[in-house]
Amino acid sequence: MDRLEFSTSFDTPAKRGRPKGSTKKKWRQIEELKERHRLAKELSDLDLGHDYQIDELDF
Repeated sequence: MDRLEFSTSFDTPAKRGRPKGSTKKKWRQIEELKERHRLAKELSDLDLGHDYQIDELDF
């Protein structure tokens, strides 16, 4: 009976998920977008005559 239990424990496939690097990359992209929004808001607060768009900002 022990052999049967041993062989069935290896039948389950390995869990596959997203690599951790892609999650970190996604968070870096989110942080970059937040920074662009914050910068656009700050620039528009300083210069009331011009409404800055996110696409206009270059880093």
